[in-house]
Amino acid sequence: MSSRLLLVDNDVFVLLAAARCLDRAIALLGFQQGHVLRLDALPHMLRKSIAGRSTKFNRFTTEQREEALCQTERFAPLPKDSPKNEQAERDLTPEIQFDAELYATLAAQPLTFLHSGDSTAMKRVAGVTGLLHVKTAVAGRIIALESILYLLVQNDGYSPTAECFRESMAANETVKWAFRAPEQDLMHPLESVQSYLQSLCRVVKPGFIFCPPCPNSNQGECTLPPVN
Repeated sequence: MSSRLLLVDNDVFVLLAAARCLDRAIALLGFQQGHVLRLDALPHMLRKSIAGRSTKFNRFTTEQREEALCQTERFAPLPKDSPKNEQAERDLTPEIQFDAELYATLAAQPLTFLHSGDSTAMKRVAGVTGLLHVKTAVAGRIIALESILYLLVQNDGYSPTAECFRESMAANETVKWAFRAPEQDLMHPLESVQSYLQSLCRVVKPGFIFCPPCPNSNQGECTLPPVN
């Protein structure tokens, strides 16, 4: 397949679906629905959570989890036989556990991007010396939650974006703190979300995450424009 694909991890999928901005996020990232994949187990995990047989996603309301479950029907799952870099998966597993398969998939598929909210895994992949080969293979194709929050605020405004996430702020610490202040208390609407994005960029180093606000992020340049 010659088209770029976007693989959305479970936490980001549920968060964006709960905020009813999943399609908007996909469009801002430059992908079409037919080129977006979810993880195969997500519907099963959501059904268990809704039925009270799992604590996963319990930070979301039942209504929000039901909305996310409904949205899973619109997206194809990552094929179970999807190519993976097996050596990368073995090296990754001790460091990032369940996320190892996602990064090993990216390492084997150069046209696949990962939209993830797990900044801890990103920092491990980018920072552990023994994972340099994985970092090199996936660099520029990791899309952080911080990036889509920046794009949503930049294109739709701070207050409207904050309102979208108002009912799900308690479910995600990044969202909670990015939108903790009313817009009138900020020096610039992008102030909060940009600080989070720049903080992540500094840790993982320029070029690792795909940062749409930075025009040359895929070339190793991570220079957000000033907000003032």
